[in-house]
Amino acid sequence: MPTQLHEGLVDIFKSQPQLATWFLAETFGVPLPDYEQIHTEACDFTDNPPKEYRGDVALALTDQSEKTIAGVSVEVQLGRDDTRRFAWPVYLTTLRALL
Repeated sequence: MPTQLHEGLVDIFKSQPQLATWFLAETFGVPLPDYEQIHTEACDFTDNPPKEYRGDVALALTDQSEKTIAGVSVEVQLGRDDTRRFAWPVYLTTLRALL
C-alpha cells in the first residue's frame, strides 16, 4: 500500500513534470533532447497474460509540432527494494511502445 509520502511525491511529478527532466539532467547527467512541451501519460504498463505493471508517473516530451521525442518514467522509491529493478525495464519499454 503506497504511503502518503509516496503519493505526495508522485503528485509533485504529475503537477510539475519538468522536475523529472531537471533531475535526469542535473543530478544524473542524462542528456535529453531539446523539447518544447512535457505532459503526463497513462502509466498502466499491462502485459498479456494479465500481469499488471503500474508506474507512478509517465511523461512525454514533445517538439513544437507536438510530436513525441522522448518518454520519461518516474518511480518514487522510499527505500531499497532490489526486486523493483526488474519491473523498471518493463515500464520503459512499454512506455516507448505506447509513445
